[in-house]
Amino acid sequence: MENNYDTPVEMKVDQQCFADFREVGKWAGFLAIVGFIMLALMIVFSFSVLFMAGSIPISANGGTFPKGLVFVLYLFLAVLYFFPTWYLFRFADLLRKSFKSGNSSEFNLSIRYLKNFFVFIGIFTIIGLAIMLIAFFIGLAMGSIF
Repeated sequence: MENNYDTPVEMKVDQQCFADFREVGKWAGFLAIVGFIMLALMIVFSFSVLFMAGSIPISANGGTFPKGLVFVLYLFLAVLYFFPTWYLFRFADLLRKSFKSGNSSEFNLSIRYLKNFFVFIGIFTIIGLAIMLIAFFIGLAMGSIF
């Protein structure tokens, strides 16, 4: 008989799986808190670049560091970094609450946040690989010109 993954199945969770989920929830909460701290540091760094990098010369003819561009880039990256961190935090929080209350709808919602976390990371991994591939081919093309 073929297993159809689209059909819900009644499953029982043993004590080991329950303990493993508790451990995963603790680590996810820890990583989410570290993620929020890193997010705050990214925002602080972006503002520090905005206020302090204006005097850094980048060329002999008097050009200066493009601080506005770096500021916007870091804020954009901070906004992008917020979403997987938030998904991970909500997963850990709802998982903890579901184990305390025994509420299966909270557990299901926590798993949905975990799914959102992995979808977000997966999409940005694909985008990052595509950018690297494009940069590789641009590098090859530029190398053949010179």
